[in-house]
Amino acid sequence: MPYPNQLKEKSTMFTTPYPKIAVIIVNFNGKAHTTACLKAIEQQTLPPTTTIVVDNKSCEKLHSEFLSRWVNYRYRSAMLPHTTSVRGNIIIENNSNVGFSGANNIGLRYASQDSTIQYFWIINNDTIPEATALEQLVKRAQRSPSLGVVGSTLIYMDPEATVQCFGGAKISSLLGTTSFIGEGRAAEDLRVAPESIEKLFDYITGASALISKECLAAVGLFPEEYFLYYEDVAWCLKAKRQGFRLGWAPQSVVMHHEGASSRTTSMRGIRRMVHRKKEIDYLMLRNRLWTIRTFFPYALPIAALSYLFVIANRIFRKDWDKIPIVWKALCHALQGKMGKPVSVFPDLL
Repeated sequence: MPYPNQLKEKSTMFTTPYPKIAVIIVNFNGKAHTTACLKAIEQQTLPPTTTIVVDNKSCEKLHSEFLSRWVNYRYRSAMLPHTTSVRGNIIIENNSNVGFSGANNIGLRYASQDSTIQYFWIINNDTIPEATALEQLVKRAQRSPSLGVVGSTLIYMDPEATVQCFGGAKISSLLGTTSFIGEGRAAEDLRVAPESIEKLFDYITGASALISKECLAAVGLFPEEYFLYYEDVAWCLKAKRQGFRLGWAPQSVVMHHEGASSRTTSMRGIRRMVHRKKEIDYLMLRNRLWTIRTFFPYALPIAALSYLFVIANRIFRKDWDKIPIVWKALCHALQGKMGKPVSVFPDLL
C-alpha cells in the first residue's frame, strides 16, 4: 500500500502536509463485493492512510487469497488496541451484527484515535469507486472548509449507467420520504456547478461520504438506534443544524450495486425497492417515522396517518404478510422501540 512519502509520485494537487484519510467499509455477507471495492481503493490516485473493513459477523468469513495479501492487521472488535497511529489495511471482526451505523462507529472510533487523520471516507462495500474518486472528494472539501460532508456522484451499476444521485438527497419534512438529487440523469451529464446542487441537499448519501475531522468531532458518531437505514439522513440533519454545509464532488464517480447487502432490487430511474425482505420493509418504515419524530415533531401526526396509505399500497400489491409489519413499524417508532429488531425478527443475524 502506498504511504505519504510515495504520494508525490501519484498526485501533485495537494500541498504539504499530505491529507491523512481513513476509509471505512462495512461488510455483511458480501465478500465478493468487498473484495472488488478494496481492489478499486488500491487504485486510488490519492491513497488513503488506512482502510478499515468492519465485518458484522458474516456467515461468509473474510478469508481469501487476496485478503490474506491485503490485510496488515486483523482484530476482534472487543479487543481493539489503543493506539495513536492508525495505518495500513485492517479487518475488524464483530461478535454480532451491530448494524450499519454501529459497525461504522466501530471503525470511526478506532481511526479517530489517530489525531492526524483529517478525513473519514464512509463507502459501501457494494461500490466501485473510480480511480480519482477520493482525490476529487478531498479536493472539493479543501476548496470549501465549511463543508462538513462531501458526497460522490453515484452511478447505478446497470447497462444504462444512469445516475443514482448527485451526492445527496432531500427528505420530506412532512412524510419522511426521501428523493435522490439527479436520479435518472445520464452518467455523462455531470457539467453542473456543485453549488447549485448543494443548496438542495438535506443529507449526503451514506454510500460514499467524506466526513471532515472537525465535523465528526462536533456532530459525533452515527445514531445506532437506527441499526440500518436513515442513519445517514439523521446524522446529516444534525450536522446541518450545527452549521456544517453539505457538498458534492461531481467528478468523484462511484458505481453502486444498490441493495446488494440487503438483497433488494433497484429500478432504473425510480428510487424504490421491490421484493424486499420484511426486515428491510420494517426498518425503513420504522426509521422514517423516527426521523420525523426526532427532527420534525410538528409533522408527526401527518406522517403517522400517511401509513394508512402505506398499508393500502401493500394491499394493492397483495403483500398481505407485510401489512402487520407496517403496523409494527408505526407503533415501534411512536413508542421509541428502536435498535436491532430482534423482538420482531428473532432470527435476524
